[in-house]
Amino acid sequence: MKINVASREDDDSLGTDLDFTGIPDSLKFTRSDFLQMAEPDDSGTINLNDFGGWLRIKEDGLYVNIDHERSVKLTPMEAGELSVHPSGNLLEPALAFPFTIGKLKKFLKFTAKEGWDFPLSNDKFMELVNEKKKIPSHTDTFPHGITGNSNLIDKNRSRRKKYLLNQAKSVWESNPDDNFRVSEVADILLNDIKSKGQYEPLSRETIKNIIRSFAPERCKKPGRPSKKK
Repeated sequence: MKINVASREDDDSLGTDLDFTGIPDSLKFTRSDFLQMAEPDDSGTINLNDFGGWLRIKEDGLYVNIDHERSVKLTPMEAGELSVHPSGNLLEPALAFPFTIGKLKKFLKFTAKEGWDFPLSNDKFMELVNEKKKIPSHTDTFPHGITGNSNLIDKNRSRRKKYLLNQAKSVWESNPDDNFRVSEVADILLNDIKSKGQYEPLSRETIKNIIRSFAPERCKKPGRPSKKK
């Protein structure tokens, strides 16, 4: 189906809802990846023979579908518009599997220029990107009840401070029978930040200074916590 598309990246005129911010062009996607992020049609399924109203999904790539040439009468202009191809060679894939982000961007420039629909889910696209980049998801579990997050590195200091305070509070509230000292919680949070890569790491002493005033009184006493008998 031919449509009018608006670009999310004005400079590149990609004509897509996909967000490529911070994603390297070398990241590679397979046919399986493509099928996972392809949007279904009105029937709720993916039409392998007429994806987006103009493509055929085969084992080695996406091909321009020209079956209509044998079933309907077309004017020369209509026939030309319905058989456009990035390279002009209809015998080769318009987008081959596997493909990189760089090749996908190039293909999206083509679809935007020609006004062709190319329905992909940005949510599923980002899930696949995060899996390939091995970014922890929000379901990843860390020690003492701390959970991961799939954000890229955030350099905002106020958000980092708020995050540390919330995580320290989570450790103390999740473990009321363990009198974790400020220094011990600082070690937990430092490992947490380094493991997730969500925020720029900072020193153990800085973390201690941030969380000290929010620590329960039982955890501010000097020395090691007493062991329960």
